[in-house]
Amino acid sequence: AHPGYARTLYTMAQCHMQGRSFDLALRLLRHCSDVSASSLGERHPEFGRSLFATAQCLQAQDEHDAALEVLERCEGIQASSLGELHPSRAATLFAMALSHRAKGAYDAALILFGKSSTTYGLSLGSTHPKTVRALYAMAQCRLQMGEYDAALDLLETCKAGYAESLGEDHPSFANTLFTMARCHMQKGEADSALELLKRCLRIERGAFGDDHPRVRSTQATLSRCMGVKTTSDEAPGPPGARTGTGERARVNDAARPALATSAKRKSPRPNDEGMELQEGPTAADPCVR
Repeated sequence: AHPGYARTLYTMAQCHMQGRSFDLALRLLRHCSDVSASSLGERHPEFGRSLFATAQCLQAQDEHDAALEVLERCEGIQASSLGELHPSRAATLFAMALSHRAKGAYDAALILFGKSSTTYGLSLGSTHPKTVRALYAMAQCRLQMGEYDAALDLLETCKAGYAESLGEDHPSFANTLFTMARCHMQKGEADSALELLKRCLRIERGAFGDDHPRVRSTQATLSRCMGVKTTSDEAPGPPGARTGTGERARVNDAARPALATSAKRKSPRPNDEGMELQEGPTAADPCVR
């Protein structure tokens, strides 16, 4: 079999992945892998690429243990054939981290996101969007683990990186602001959250228009946060305490549950932070907000 035939199968599989027909894509990718193995060998980068796409299909079907087995094999091929600092290996480390995070194994995910960010940084630069995206994923793990200050430290680095590489009007920059707001909301810091959400909303309106689901989602979160802040400002405090919109208020204990709830998504928002296929469309779950 010719490698060109394997490439055709791979492209067909990506079309099915784009249409979320993952069973069809998996059948094509297995055939693609067989052809690549017989024509190029199982240590060739093209064989590794077909494994990577196979893992993405498995991730999309929530088969994360199976995906991790395939990704570990893929990472070994990439390290030996392309080198440990190649961006394709960084993408595989990132994909492995996504599966660990989906399983709730946050410590393992953090290690792999960190390795991915380091590898991207050494190969592409410290402020490249892919480098920053891996840091952003680390911040999401910290947020999910309840480590809000650690998440905010990482997000500050993300904000600076995206500002330099993509600009402050880019959706990725807005996405970082939104996640920073989530951290402040979970800490009960309504004023800080509101400031970030308003800035996020301005950027998203400019990028997507008023009717985009992402804009509506930010508006809803902003409205909930404003409602909780109003409740907090109207709550009685100790003698001499100052409240009102001019103060950097912390939310009182009665308001905390509602604010924490408003920081959580009922479903993932559309997001430009997706894990890309190598030379192909997105199939795996993106870095959700």
